[in-house]
Amino acid sequence: MPDYLVSSLKRLYDDCSRAIDENNARAVGGAIIDRYNEILDEIQEEYSDNRRIQELEAVQRTGATFGGGPPRARANDLQDVKFRSAAIADALELELEDFERVADTETIPIIQLQQSVEQNQSQQQAQQQRVTIEQLYDDLDSRMGPEDEIEQLRELVEELEDQLNSENPDTVEIRDLIETAKSYSTQLGMKMAMLALERGIDILGDIGAN
Repeated sequence: MPDYLVSSLKRLYDDCSRAIDENNARAVGGAIIDRYNEILDEIQEEYSDNRRIQELEAVQRTGATFGGGPPRARANDLQDVKFRSAAIADALELELEDFERVADTETIPIIQLQQSVEQNQSQQQAQQQRVTIEQLYDDLDSRMGPEDEIEQLRELVEELEDQLNSENPDTVEIRDLIETAKSYSTQLGMKMAMLALERGIDILGDIGAN
């Protein structure tokens, strides 16, 4: 199995566990489910002769819909992703607990995130520039890549906008939105972090506490 698929599968499993543990399926579940379905397609293409792999089905969102958009993800949907990710590993004789932590190789360690945010904040203040929600949407409009991935990122930005406009923003949920976005685009994740900081959200304090 290609290393990038092993890493992607482990990241899905970890993301599901974290979202379930933190009751955060509504905010990040849709992106996780869509990513699982993409990875499943790749694995089924790679292992077209593996009956157990071919019998696995895509995961559907089963939550409520809002404003004509797609259904929201529920915790049970993420349990399905977690279960089916484990089933893929079992079918391919992989041990999930033996996977290398994706965070060690593919994501920015927390200390680096804090340093990078602080450095970017200093640079932007020197240039008298501020990140706006409109800039995030503009970045997505000009982003090259799969349409479904761009739509997932747009959902994350919309969730962030809702949180920032809320009377009681949830710093844990905001951090999860940033971490999920960063797994697709480090630059977008950093800009989302900068925007949260500029709005007075203490995400660095929240990160340091975990």
